[in-house]
Amino acid sequence: MRIPYEKQREIIRLLSTNKLSNREIARIVHVSHNTVKLLRTKFMKSGETWESLSSLTVQEFYQRLPKTTKKRLHRPRKHVPDWEYIKQELSRKNMTLELLWQEYREEFGFNGYSYSWFVKLFNQWGKVQKKSMKQFYHAGEFLFVDFCGQTIPIYDAKTNMEKFKAQIFVGVMCNSSYNVIHAVPDQKIKSWIECHIETFKQLGGVPQYIMPDNLKAAVIRHTRSEIFIQKDFNELAEHYNFIVYPARSREPQDKALAEKGVQIVQTQILARLRNQRFYSLTELNKELYVHIQKINEKQTKTFPMGRTKLFLQTDKVALSPLPELPFEICERKYDVRVNEFGLIEWNKHFYSVPHQYVHCLVDLKVTQQMIEITHQRQFIAQHLLNDQTGGHTISSEHMTETQRAYKELTLPYLIEWAEKTGPYTTEFVQKNISERRDFANGVRTVQRLKQWSNQSGYTSQDLESALQYAIKINALTFDRIKSIIQKQVYGSPRETPTTKLTLHHNIRGADYFNINKLGDK
Repeated sequence: MRIPYEKQREIIRLLSTNKLSNREIARIVHVSHNTVKLLRTKFMKSGETWESLSSLTVQEFYQRLPKTTKKRLHRPRKHVPDWEYIKQELSRKNMTLELLWQEYREEFGFNGYSYSWFVKLFNQWGKVQKKSMKQFYHAGEFLFVDFCGQTIPIYDAKTNMEKFKAQIFVGVMCNSSYNVIHAVPDQKIKSWIECHIETFKQLGGVPQYIMPDNLKAAVIRHTRSEIFIQKDFNELAEHYNFIVYPARSREPQDKALAEKGVQIVQTQILARLRNQRFYSLTELNKELYVHIQKINEKQTKTFPMGRTKLFLQTDKVALSPLPELPFEICERKYDVRVNEFGLIEWNKHFYSVPHQYVHCLVDLKVTQQMIEITHQRQFIAQHLLNDQTGGHTISSEHMTETQRAYKELTLPYLIEWAEKTGPYTTEFVQKNISERRDFANGVRTVQRLKQWSNQSGYTSQDLESALQYAIKINALTFDRIKSIIQKQVYGSPRETPTTKLTLHHNIRGADYFNINKLGDK
């Protein structure tokens, strides 16, 4: 199957809802219904669920779904009719398109189009203008969203100067025309996601479809053949389990309710607030919520009971429940190349990844405190954020054996090893590094001792006892410490046994010397 992995994944998610037919899913994802049918068959044969497939990597995803062995049949191309001739013939009296199709099939047989395709292709060729019709929706089915063209300035409380222009987000429910509103600093993806999270809170649930306009925060590219949804927005859709259904370009009837909602907000709310000054988004949003609530509760000819009551009776009941955990608003960066040193850059600081991912493309998820790195949806590394410009945050676990061995011989690592081993090891390292005049030889002594202690099999307690004794006798060279440990002379000093001297004519004693001293005087 040649369709992209992300699109296959979206089809599987929609299939798991058991609410949509193959053709409905095909229209949403912009593939043929036969492709959806094939994926449905593979999904059912696999025995998997969306929950078991959603957390898999790309390779694992493909392995879980059975491969198709069906070969494509070569079908001859259909003969395209002469549409200019068809148009001229239709101008004749009593001539019908069906009669012209019958003549076409008599000439080309099965190599010609069916009647339904014949009519469809003729209408496309002639650019027949479509007639607009009123759209009908089920309760809780669609939420139409858009930004107002009009903005509200936010001022600095100290200088009274304008800081930025607040963007006003509007959402309208399909059945009750219930309006929601939220102000954000810009139309970037982070603010776009915040608007939807706040909207779902106000609604108390999640609709089945979200229909945005084709702004960059929602849709990267929208062509007749396929739609590319922004990745962060697509992850939001997966978390809240809704379907992104962008409005068609140059088709205003698709988002008529959104346009109407924007018009109501601009004329009945923003126009009223034109002379007010706001110094924070919190202050502005409080004012906006008060006005939108009045509009929703207002009784009109179109809404005799008011939008709020209609919403509670229709849309509210049909909404899906909110997930237990809210979506985490964070910054994301996709397809970041790992450099030859096994590092990626974020805000001019470098973070390590496991060495086997050198030169691979990874995705970054950055929260307020952490940076998370994934490769093909598989978690590979995580670090605390560091704002040091040009700095490096490197984990020893991400290094090769050679890199790790070299790092273990560096001065900071030797000090860290000594502190973990014990106080006498720390004192020994400090004496070699700080008190010796030949600094290089001192560092080399510590390096040799660390390597030998790791290979010799002696415990940390043995090393501590030996170094305590070595410091006492000021033996700071590696060879002497090695000898002390091997001979185990660092134990408590032995007391030499005293023996009583036997009396002998050669033993004169202390009194003899005292007498001689008196005689000399």
